[in-house]
Amino acid sequence: MVDTEAAYRNASGAGVTASSEQRCRCRPAWTGDSCQTERDPCAEHDPCGADWRCRRDPDRPLGLSCGCEARPGWTAVSDLIPTCTRSLRRTKRSSAMDVCVRMRICKNGGTCRSQGFRFQCDCAPGWRGNRCQWRAAVVEERNVALQSCIKYRLCKHGGTCVPLRDREFKCLCPPGWKGVGCKTPDVAGGSVSSQVQLCQRAGSCKNGGTCLPAGNAFRCACANGWKGNLCDKVANRQLELCQRAGLCKNGGTCLPAGNAFKCACADGWKGNFCDKVANRQLELCQRAGLCKNGGTCLPAGNAFKCACVNGWKGNLCDKVVNRQLELCEKAGLCKNGGTCLPAGNAFKCACVNGWKGNLCDKVVNRQLELCEKAGLCKNGGTCLPARNAFRCACANGWKGNLCDKVVNRQLELCQRAGLCKNGGTCLPAGNTFKCACVNGWKGNLCDKVVNRQLELCQKAGLCKNGGTCLPAGNAFKCACVNGWKGNLCDKVVNRQLELCEKAGLCKNGGTCLPARNAFRCACANGWKGNLCDKVVNRQLELCEKAGLCLPAGNAFKCACAEGWKGNLCDKVVNRELERCQKADLCKNGGTCKEATSSTYQCACVTGYTGMSCQIPPKPVNTALQNCIKLQLCQNGGTCEEFGNTAYKCLCRGGFSGVTCQVPPKPVIPPALRRCQATRACKNGGQCAVSGTGFKCICTEDWEGSSCSSHVNLCTEKGPCQNGATCLYDTRKGFDCRCPPAWQGETCQFARDPCKTLECGNGFACSRDPTSPAGYSCDCGSRPGWGATSGQ
Repeated sequence: MVDTEAAYRNASGAGVTASSEQRCRCRPAWTGDSCQTERDPCAEHDPCGADWRCRRDPDRPLGLSCGCEARPGWTAVSDLIPTCTRSLRRTKRSSAMDVCVRMRICKNGGTCRSQGFRFQCDCAPGWRGNRCQWRAAVVEERNVALQSCIKYRLCKHGGTCVPLRDREFKCLCPPGWKGVGCKTPDVAGGSVSSQVQLCQRAGSCKNGGTCLPAGNAFRCACANGWKGNLCDKVANRQLELCQRAGLCKNGGTCLPAGNAFKCACADGWKGNFCDKVANRQLELCQRAGLCKNGGTCLPAGNAFKCACVNGWKGNLCDKVVNRQLELCEKAGLCKNGGTCLPAGNAFKCACVNGWKGNLCDKVVNRQLELCEKAGLCKNGGTCLPARNAFRCACANGWKGNLCDKVVNRQLELCQRAGLCKNGGTCLPAGNTFKCACVNGWKGNLCDKVVNRQLELCQKAGLCKNGGTCLPAGNAFKCACVNGWKGNLCDKVVNRQLELCEKAGLCKNGGTCLPARNAFRCACANGWKGNLCDKVVNRQLELCEKAGLCLPAGNAFKCACAEGWKGNLCDKVVNRELERCQKADLCKNGGTCKEATSSTYQCACVTGYTGMSCQIPPKPVNTALQNCIKLQLCQNGGTCEEFGNTAYKCLCRGGFSGVTCQVPPKPVIPPALRRCQATRACKNGGQCAVSGTGFKCICTEDWEGSSCSSHVNLCTEKGPCQNGATCLYDTRKGFDCRCPPAWQGETCQFARDPCKTLECGNGFACSRDPTSPAGYSCDCGSRPGWGATSGQ
């Protein structure tokens, strides 16, 4: 049974009569036919926000509360608006209307309207809800009952379907009608207050209009600037023009002002049409274009600031952002006193005198530049700096200041004349040379074959059917291609024959014999059958497979059982052969032949191959034949077919190249590779293997572990001339200390000290190489005068 008392408590108290049934209109916190089931409005709509917790409260008009009283100084806006707000003392200025206006509770252009100690929101066209928070279209779409009312025209006699709650609707009846669906005539004139009340609930009077009684119906008292039965038409033409034409610029809003309009300007703008900037400096910036290069003038208090586009900076966006130039200046990329200068979006270095290079990291060496331009270092030598001069790092086999002297004449002759044959390499051996031969060759000039039998195999083609001659000690062996075997690859691999011999498929002393790519059994006396597993019975031979012997004149004939044929029913019917012949499985003129008693094979015409003779004959590869005939593949290489008209060489022993003419590259040990990569050997020195490490082989003018010390040239026949003193210098090998009368790198040029010295007292000065001072005074030309000393 239904608890009618509980249902009444949970219902709104007024039933809705439809036909003869009574239905309960439930409070927001209850649901069900008799309002017996609890409902949580917070699950469908949470008006409290992130800082407050929505909870079900059956005593509240909306069935929920936000718990505002739990925090001191907070309270709900009203019973119908549970949103929490700061508590306001009730004064004339702090009424519910003031709270609505100050808190901007009516959203989306809604207007606060006072109702005694409460207020309600008059929503703008297109909006619904207690706070005008929902679009009317959304509300109507979600209200299934309202959609059904509109679709099936449930409100009769011109009644209007209006939403009542989220899931309910109400009929707004015209004068003279009342009841559910406006089906009952209003004989008594109807209840004016109910019509007005229904108008107020549904918000029928739009844009701040007020519902007033009008006989048996209601009428709308429109707010200023609006007109129409429902106050949904603008009465101000100028205001309408303002809104349509967007006369209020820069985000300004058109507002009514009597029969005209006024503009409510956004922050930073002023004027009747909001077309004047309120910031003088900002206005100046925009007029004068103070923000350069695409920058935008933005307000900054009473002044302005520039928002620069990418690639520009500065207060007025007048400085180029050069990331590379900034990096150059911060990291000091321009060395040796160089200056970072802009170069487009990059930078360049302005070098001081004596330096050059992109980063001013190279010394200006005029002689070195002359060496590189004129190619003074000959025969592959390299120009290297040496103080303010240059020196030559010579290639292997050359020496001299300009690398113009050959170190080893015989080695040079070997390399030029190609004395090392068959891919051998000329290597130095003291003042002569030696040949490093490739695999398979020997002799001083690599002109002798190591394996004669291997050479004979390759020349005569002893390995048949595509086999390859390979060395085997002092002899040779053949590497056969798939399907061939034997010492010379001259025997066909018969898998079935091998299986017959291994498994002993031929019984009773039978012998396995080859039969093309299969096998057959040669039976001993007294046995027969494919596998020699049947005894020979002479009497049963006649019609041995027949079900019945039949007379045929003076003789007989055999009626064979299914699957057998022949005069004596001694042959098995080959179904596969019959299928081949009927379906013409052998293509290109091929013929179906019996292979075994139960299989077939195609006998192809000349040139065609394949299981069904489907592979056409290959064209003759003339290039491959010429390669084999002329032995174009060198150093043991083998000619192989490449496509249908070409060939390629299969190289062996590390050789490479089109004809295997390139000898194998020597394997470089890691220590030697590290030496070469780091250029550990200086001044033209060569890296060489030494145990597990490396050593430097220096040129004749250098010495030391890294060839960084010049050979001491201060020998008995040193470079210093004219009595100069030779001192050892690690950089060039010598340093000549010249007598006063001589100068130059080796003291080879005469010097006259008298150009900078004088004898005094009018005596003549003359260069004198024999004098320790390098000059002498003509003191004897005057009586009583003489030199002070020999110095």
